[in-house]
Amino acid sequence: MDHFLLPPAGRIEAIVTGPPSGEPTRLRTRCVDTGPDGDANPEMVLADIIPGKQIPASDDVRTTGQPVYKIAPVDRLEQSVPDFVTTFTEDKDGFYINGRKFDAHSEPMLSVKVGYYRHWRIVNATREIHPFHIHQVHFLVYAQNGVRLADPVWLDTANVPVGGSIDLIMDFTDQLFEGCHFSIAIS
Repeated sequence: MDHFLLPPAGRIEAIVTGPPSGEPTRLRTRCVDTGPDGDANPEMVLADIIPGKQIPASDDVRTTGQPVYKIAPVDRLEQSVPDFVTTFTEDKDGFYINGRKFDAHSEPMLSVKVGYYRHWRIVNATREIHPFHIHQVHFLVYAQNGVRLADPVWLDTANVPVGGSIDLIMDFTDQLFEGCHFSIAIS
């Protein structure tokens, strides 16, 4: 791929093939219109890349080019009713999750049991793109606006489209959680 839409605070792990030695290039953002109530973020240069000498691949480096995916029960979960639906709204007084004004110190909105995958739907009823992020929990984004994605992706941050939704499989199978945001309690 030659581009990837990375939400605020999102991360991506990638193996990048740079330009040939001696041919500088630039890593740049694209212009992103975040919606009628959002911002039109202009294209920007993030870095000038000046390649040095080629380093041959070693046995320590994965060179297959094939992504590594965690296997999740997508077929079963995507046919299910979501275990949790959350709706983002906002007004001049703030941002709301399921009608509750966002406050990082509020009581948990939901409790989940460790050891399971869960089907969640995130609905964005606002007029701008909103990122969805959970600390220490990866999720498989497999549908947008009710349409299954051709290539579902494991993320920890995803953009929810203006007036749209994303369906994901939350991975609560890891036994070690050091704490989470989004007002969920994990037990």
